[in-house]
Amino acid sequence: MVSVALVGSQFAEQLRTNRDALGDVEVAWVGADPDELRRHLPELRVDALALDVTDHAGLSADSIRSLVATSNAQLAVVSYGFTTRAFLRELRDERIRVLQAPLSLSSLRAHLAFLLVRDLLSGRRASNATCACVSEAERAASSLLVLEARERDCPHRDRLGTATHAQLDDLSRQAREALQRAVALAHPVGTQG
Repeated sequence: MVSVALVGSQFAEQLRTNRDALGDVEVAWVGADPDELRRHLPELRVDALALDVTDHAGLSADSIRSLVATSNAQLAVVSYGFTTRAFLRELRDERIRVLQAPLSLSSLRAHLAFLLVRDLLSGRRASNATCACVSEAERAASSLLVLEARERDCPHRDRLGTATHAQLDDLSRQAREALQRAVALAHPVGTQG
């Protein structure tokens, strides 16, 4: 299971109103203070961090990178309100995604899609090397999961029409499920890598 630690009042509020917004992502910790998270990190095992720095304008890029390193998280999603370009440049890192706030929990889940797909396939790795096609199929399935989440939160639903969005959602879900079945065939359950 993929687990996440959430820092920021926007995440805590969203969890209170919609506990299921993250789907099958486990919330290992939620709070408003990055320093409090730092104190709890030794006892947590998280795959991802979600940090809303809107509440913490004084939080430095070094402090954020330190949280990511201390947590051993594979991904940190940092949402911000207003900030400088210099701050955004300082956060450039392959493990950090920076997004403008507000960030819904369903959008956060979409950014965790590659971790969810990988988790789904854990234990299904073939012992021999697979071709690049399987990796591309995994990435495509992950991208379709992101599309599904974006479609649900689309601010232009009325402009395109409910029927168009329903069809888009249905077709992207079918395509993602087909890709996931294909990848599962390439990595049969019970084989180890």
